Amino acid sequence: MPAGTRIANLVQKLDSLDFDEGVRVESRGKKMFVNRSPSGAFIVQSGDTFHYIGTAGQVARLVKTTFNSYSAWAY
Repeated sequence: MPAGTRIANLVQKLDSLDFDEGVRVESRGKKMFVNRSPSGAFIVQSGDTFHYIGTAGQVARLVKTTFNSYSAWAY
């Protein structure tokens, strides 16, 4: 099991994410990392690609379009 706390509500956790925290989303070996910058924007890394996203809802939509099913962990 990955280190960290499993997340039940992704949007709620992203809304409350502090800039020294992060979220790891994974499914079948594929991973995505989400952090929040001090300006409040989200930085999403998927492989070698980085996305800069403004809202938690937009991040959640990206996760849902990338993964059919997933587990999310706070770190």
